Amino acid sequence: MRRISEQVMLPAYDRNSWRLYTDGLSAAVFDIETTGLSSSRDALILGGVLNAGEPGSLRQYLASSRREEPELLAAYMEDLSAADIWISYNGDTFDRPFLAQRLFKNGMGSALPLHQSVDLYRLFRRYSPMARMLPDLKQTTVEEALGLADHRRDVITGRESAALYADYVRTEDPDLERRILLHNHDDLLMLSRLIRVLDKMDLHRIMFRRGFMTGWENRRALAEKITLGKNFVRLEGHTRNVEGDYDIFSDAFHWSHRKDDGSFSLTIHCIYEKNATFVDLESFDVDFGPLTVYPCFINGYLLLHDGRTAYCREINHLAKLVLQKLLSRC
Repeated sequence: MRRISEQVMLPAYDRNSWRLYTDGLSAAVFDIETTGLSSSRDALILGGVLNAGEPGSLRQYLASSRREEPELLAAYMEDLSAADIWISYNGDTFDRPFLAQRLFKNGMGSALPLHQSVDLYRLFRRYSPMARMLPDLKQTTVEEALGLADHRRDVITGRESAALYADYVRTEDPDLERRILLHNHDDLLMLSRLIRVLDKMDLHRIMFRRGFMTGWENRRALAEKITLGKNFVRLEGHTRNVEGDYDIFSDAFHWSHRKDDGSFSLTIHCIYEKNATFVDLESFDVDFGPLTVYPCFINGYLLLHDGRTAYCREINHLAKLVLQKLLSRC
């Protein structure tokens, strides 16, 4: 198996909304190449990871034959597991399930490590009005629409890359290897630029609907489901590096955690009056200083829903600060 590493200089994606959900966490762009689309029959042949920072570190793992798939999987998953946030293009439908199945087929378990998935294809398709204006949503089509096409040197498709790999295994031709690596390499670089599609989306609403990761030191909590009721906000998800069973009740919240499967539930108690939902921040032993800059903060109370609109930014930020405090005490 070959390992290729390169330092790349790319401007980091830096928006206030993005920082709210990523500060203190590590993010990586990832992309895989396979011999085909069937995760039960085909194999992983190449995995690429690009740290979403400045400067970035781009790493690729290439199998010289299908026999090296277990070695590739072990090295690639060790690398990818270091990231809290996995950024992909169609990764929820293809890359992540494919990795899980290949791990299972090779007797390496099937559970992917706890992480937050940011699938740019899925977000663009569901939340961007621009998606309806394009002939298709292939990655290269979106790149061209955003004026990024000139940055790509690779000219082959994923299907062509798989065909080239079959020839490469037989001939060990270095030019074929270069073309296969370049396809994956450019996909990673372009994905790091495609993050800007989030500029035209309501990221706070997306995170409210899809959940987000929160961290404290080496502990992580992934809120996978967020529910806003008339007099509560409830988060459900899983944790990493949190030991012990917890059932903590207070006037402000209820926190439940099970160490056997890492599942958690956090219910934040709210006040419901005159069709509005708000929370008394002074009832918490939490530093809510960052929330005081929001227009929805009034005299120690934070408005979450005014009877018509749910304030997703405020809900998410409130939940994140409470979760961080709980993680700090575990």
